[in-house]
Amino acid sequence: MLEVLQVAVLSRLRRGSRLFASLVRDREVTAQATEVAELFLLSEKLGMVARQLPQGDKKLLDVASAFALHPEVILLDEPTSGVSTQEKHTVMAILVAAARRIGIRSILQVEHDMDIVFGYSDRIIALHQGRILADGTPQSLQENADVMRLVVGQQGRPPGFGRPQKC
Repeated sequence: MLEVLQVAVLSRLRRGSRLFASLVRDREVTAQATEVAELFLLSEKLGMVARQLPQGDKKLLDVASAFALHPEVILLDEPTSGVSTQEKHTVMAILVAAARRIGIRSILQVEHDMDIVFGYSDRIIALHQGRILADGTPQSLQENADVMRLVVGQQGRPPGFGRPQKC
């Protein structure tokens, strides 16, 4: 598992010309990879083979390897898919804390789990059939009955559909 994070750090430091030799000898790379593992509560599992990790830890490792690049913005496509409800909240809490610590400005994510969307978002852009249905805070969307009817699964088109609603 350590190697996954080391490769990301090597890439960020532009030291990928002798990839595997660099992984073994570069203390800076190992230290930075270990630091990222600590942020994602994975440091005790660094010696494990990635495919042997539990599903929730695999998700964390996937995201941790992207965070090891120290991006300003990170795009995630359903980062909690395939994990239990309890693991989803753990993954999101770790992800948000790590983003703050590393200094990531924004996390843009596609997510269909409304508990995750409303529980961890500062701003939500709700889409329906490829169009922006609403754009606002979680609270403002929850207060809009037409948007909530469509977002939580009821069919139909709210009044004014096709024009984004400012919430």
